[in-house]
Amino acid sequence: MNYSAKLVAAALLAGLCAGPAWAITVTKSVTIKAAPDKTWGVIADFGGISTWMPPAASSPADHGNDVGSVRTITLKAPGNPTIVEKLTTYDAAKHSYSYDIVQVDPKVLPVVNYHSTIKVSHGKAGTKVVWTGTFDAPPGVKDETSKKAIRDTYKAGLDQIKTLAEQP
Repeated sequence: MNYSAKLVAAALLAGLCAGPAWAITVTKSVTIKAAPDKTWGVIADFGGISTWMPPAASSPADHGNDVGSVRTITLKAPGNPTIVEKLTTYDAAKHSYSYDIVQVDPKVLPVVNYHSTIKVSHGKAGTKVVWTGTFDAPPGVKDETSKKAIRDTYKAGLDQIKTLAEQP
């Protein structure tokens, strides 16, 4: 193999090792008529997602808001299915945190390699909450099925955040 061919092969291999370029991204946002600090107060507790995510019955986190904390979300569904998530970043000053799903049955939520960030900031018409996730569809599941599941999840959560933050 000549030098140019080796260079091309190395570049291709590096691209494959860098991670999937085909990951799906979903971003949903909501504008809220409340101060950013009040809105952040609704979502700031990593273990408190069950207070603003309608399908969640409970969501204890083993180390609170410390990076590395693991929360187990038990859903209000037959068989009490769970989603296990790990906090990867937490920045109270910037009103943002990120997490990964480390365990979920694809029949409960059809995603793999899921990483998400939720952020509260000033918006033009009030406070803006943006929730973004990147993930892949599990084998045998269409991308659109996974996208819809995440879009619906984000909408339910963002609608509830808005309701709670806008209460007097």
